[in-house]
Order: sequence, then C-alpha cells, then structure tokens
Amino acid sequence: MKKPRLRLLLRHVSFWRTLCVNLRLFPLKTALKFPVLCGSRCDIAGLRRGCVVLNVIPRLGAIVWGITTAPRFSEKGLWTFIRFSRGGRLTCGPGFILRGGASLIVTGEMTCGQDVLINQRAMVSCQKRITVGDHVRIGWDAQILDSDCHLVYNEMTRKVAVPYRPVTIGRNVWIASRVNVGKG
Repeated sequence: MKKPRLRLLLRHVSFWRTLCVNLRLFPLKTALKFPVLCGSRCDIAGLRRGCVVLNVIPRLGAIVWGITTAPRFSEKGLWTFIRFSRGGRLTCGPGFILRGGASLIVTGEMTCGQDVLINQRAMVSCQKRITVGDHVRIGWDAQILDSDCHLVYNEMTRKVAVPYRPVTIGRNVWIASRVNVGKG
C-alpha cells in the first residue's frame, strides 16, 4: 500500500474496533499486523476464528471494512453491516475493500480475488456460494444475492424450487450502480 493512501486510510480507522476484530479473527502474531482495518461505524456480528481467510501474507490494511475516504453520499447515519453465520466463510485476496454503508451477509462460502471493491450502500448476501474474481468493482446501491431468501412452491409440479444457486463474477468486472445480480 502506498504511503499517502495509507495515511489517508488511517485517519478514518477506529483503532479499538480494528484491534478487537483482528484479535477475534486471527492468532496474536497475525492480529498484531492489523490485516483488517475497520471504520468507527461498523456493525459486525458472528466473528470467529476461521470465518475470514486471507489469501495473502498478512500485512497492514490487506482488508478494509467500513472506511470511505471519498464518499459519494453523506455518511451521516450510514453504518457498515457485516454478519457471519456459523458456517459462513469469507476468503479474501489483497486489497478487499468494503466501503462505509455497505452490507455483507455471509452464511455460505464467499471467495473474493485481489483488488475487490464493494461500494457504499451495496449489499452482498451469500447464502451458499459467491465467487468474485480479481479487480472487480461493485457500484453503490448494487445487490448481489445467491438465493431468493425464501422458498417458492410450484403448485403445478408440487415441488419446492431450489432457492440457492451459486453466483460467479469473473475478472476485471464492473457492476454499475443499482444493478441487481441474482442467483445462478
């Protein structure tokens, strides 16, 4: 990470939240390298060892949650919402950024390549499997869901439709603002 960018990021970091998150996610030796930086308005639940896996040598700021250095919207009242369930796991490459006001709900297996940005007010809900390639940008207010979030009963066939299908986003993709990406 370049020095000027690092200085700009560190102005927006909540030291105590960052320390707590890193100690909860990683062994002490890794946690003290602060691979995850958190903003002060992060609502995080379900963290445990193994729910975040780094595909990079741990270094300062490899993953950034809830920090927006140049906001598109007023951040007044915007919180970054991050949830992990018991089986949820996020595997990240270097440069994973979840901007302030975005939502990330991981119940299944989510894999992100290097240099992935999820912008303000975007929402990603991973119930089973979402794979995001390298150098991906997800615009503000975009939604990515790998499920219907409910069961659908077909009365003609008398069967329940499969509510989950994996989502795969390739390399060098830009998902523009207000785009919805559904299952399959």
